[in-house]
Amino acid sequence: EDTFDEHIVKNAYYNMEFFEDGKPVTKDVLMRNAMNEVLRDWYVGDCAAGVVRWNRIFEAHGMSDRLKLPDRKFHRGIGMYSGFHFDPDGVPLTAGQWEKRKYDWLPSEADSEYLLSIMAEPVYEPGTFANYIAPPRRGVNQQPVAFEYVRTEQ
Repeated sequence: EDTFDEHIVKNAYYNMEFFEDGKPVTKDVLMRNAMNEVLRDWYVGDCAAGVVRWNRIFEAHGMSDRLKLPDRKFHRGIGMYSGFHFDPDGVPLTAGQWEKRKYDWLPSEADSEYLLSIMAEPVYEPGTFANYIAPPRRGVNQQPVAFEYVRTEQ
């Protein structure tokens, strides 16, 4: 991770991308005003490392599927990109294009209903698993799989 010599960051700047008039532009912003983006960069880097690791596992098992992180502008509900639409690669979309394609990338209402239907019955007994969760091969910290990891008061 990056480190900063000046912890008050009064005189430091950060190069940020913005979306203005339908085009990406980059600007130098006072670091103090860009801290969320700095932290987001670190988070995205962490996530990217995990994706690389999983893709190696897929490859080692002969799978052709690959995971890919979406662009940070994709499906933003807050922040500087919240009023705009982008595909997972960060390509700008019109509102009409977004409406036509959003369920190619995000769960639809039918997807959400299906998930709720398979998660309808809670499972509380140690050693039993909901039908949508694969049981582990072994327990955590040498505990048996049927160990009561979480107390539930029913």
